[in-house]
Amino acid sequence: MMQTSTATGSGTLRQLISALLSRLPELAHDLARRIEDANQANGYRERVSGPDLLDSCHANLERILQVLADALPAGVDPLDAPRASGRRRAVQGIPLEAVLHAYRLGTATIWQALLTEARSGPPGSVDVVTEATSSVLDIVNRYSLVVADAYRATEAELGIGDADRHGALMDALLTGTDLDPATAAAAATALDLPPHDRFAVVALRYDATRDRPLTVPRDALAVRGVRSAWRTTGDREFGVLALGGKSLTAVAALLEPLLPRPAGLSWSVAGLGSLAEARRAAETALSTAPARSPRVYRIDDRLPEAMVVSRPDLAHRLTERVLGRLLEQTPAERRLLVDTLEVWLRGGRSVAAAAVALHCHRNTVANRLRRIETLTGGSLDDDRHVLCCYLALTAVRLLPADTSLATPAPGLASAC
Repeated sequence: MMQTSTATGSGTLRQLISALLSRLPELAHDLARRIEDANQANGYRERVSGPDLLDSCHANLERILQVLADALPAGVDPLDAPRASGRRRAVQGIPLEAVLHAYRLGTATIWQALLTEARSGPPGSVDVVTEATSSVLDIVNRYSLVVADAYRATEAELGIGDADRHGALMDALLTGTDLDPATAAAAATALDLPPHDRFAVVALRYDATRDRPLTVPRDALAVRGVRSAWRTTGDREFGVLALGGKSLTAVAALLEPLLPRPAGLSWSVAGLGSLAEARRAAETALSTAPARSPRVYRIDDRLPEAMVVSRPDLAHRLTERVLGRLLEQTPAERRLLVDTLEVWLRGGRSVAAAAVALHCHRNTVANRLRRIETLTGGSLDDDRHVLCCYLALTAVRLLPADTSLATPAPGLASAC
């Protein structure tokens, strides 16, 4: 074996590695192909997209070669690539043994490429590569340990097991907990959602003693060009919908015949990282829905109601101030006055239209409205007071009864 000085050997190795770095795209493609061929049974082709695998191969090969050549850029974490790979593969459900086997294939790729370069390099290059064997193995082994640690940490963090992987991924998306871009991209692949799209969330109430989890919407929506993923948790069912260029109105129309219970539909959000916001909007829209109406209620169509249910403390206070005395009346008179006020408001504040809807004379409606003004302490010609009445009626319909309404404090029935 030809002897070389340490300085000369190091220089030769850096020269060989520099040549490999210039061929990095070619090496990454070769490694990605090897991994797919070797791990077909472990779901690499089904669960890891081609671009994802190629990017991972490129990033890990680049870091290993940079560390070997002592050429890591300033401020760069030498272990960022294996950590990201371990996290993504755990989320995607690739077995850890398959992930570690991919790193062994990476070792072989680097070794073979170094030998190929050495054979056409300066004299003694093959000896330099042979002497560097232990260094290459040490670095790759270190990366394999980092991958395994990141993989296991992610499993523990998300509570992922084979049985509940889908649910854990959906929970991560819907809560936004520790949802970094790498995890979001990996979750999209595992859940068959596009990584880049506009999304919405639909929410339904769920009672395990009475309802069946939804199974129809996913396939029915897919036929119509809307990819989705579904999750039942506690007393809620959620669907994540990839809009694919469709409007929310169109998606709501597709959903409505598929859902047996009232549903709330969020506004659209850009990217999987905003699904927690969309989930909250969908739940708020659902909380405004009548219990037995099998319709899809869009948050954008329910904003006044959403404001009421989002701040029940203020809504109850408003109801006390505006409707407290009215709600004190006998049940029959209270129902009569509330119905009259609601019909009058829905009819564009027209006495004539309310009279037709209520099947009574317009003077009767006018007299009831004057009685309402007396009890609410404000004029129905005052837009602000009318708004307060509308919001207070909305609170009466949507919020649990507040026992404080039975005995309102003196003076609280004035106009808001």
